[in-house]
Amino acid sequence: MRLAAGGHPPPMVVRGSGVEPLEIPGMLVGGVARARFAARTVDLAAGEACVLYTDGVTEARGGVDGDAEFGEERLRRLLEGCHVLPAPGIAERVAQHATAWAVTGRDDIAVLVVQAPLPVAPAHPQEPSA
Repeated sequence: MRLAAGGHPPPMVVRGSGVEPLEIPGMLVGGVARARFAARTVDLAAGEACVLYTDGVTEARGGVDGDAEFGEERLRRLLEGCHVLPAPGIAERVAQHATAWAVTGRDDIAVLVVQAPLPVAPAHPQEPSA
């Protein structure tokens, strides 16, 4: 998968071995006339996922005092173990937790999960019945 960023939060790659944030430098889209964007390639093994999200997820404010950010570290911990979920389940988990965290003024929350397909076992032809 090839990714480029334009001021977006770092995508998170969900693997069986853990969660890896991908730092991708890039200027804000539309911020300057001749913006430059870096690209990064990431390989996803079968079932691994790349989670892309808006800053409304990480900047959601809540917690005990109502002013703590959800943050990238909380998101990373939330995604640990999610390698067993299908892409829609991962996206729903992130959106639900960020929404539940936010107790004051809400920003947009969008989550996109791209997941490498699991291998499909070949079908075995049925034996003719006697």
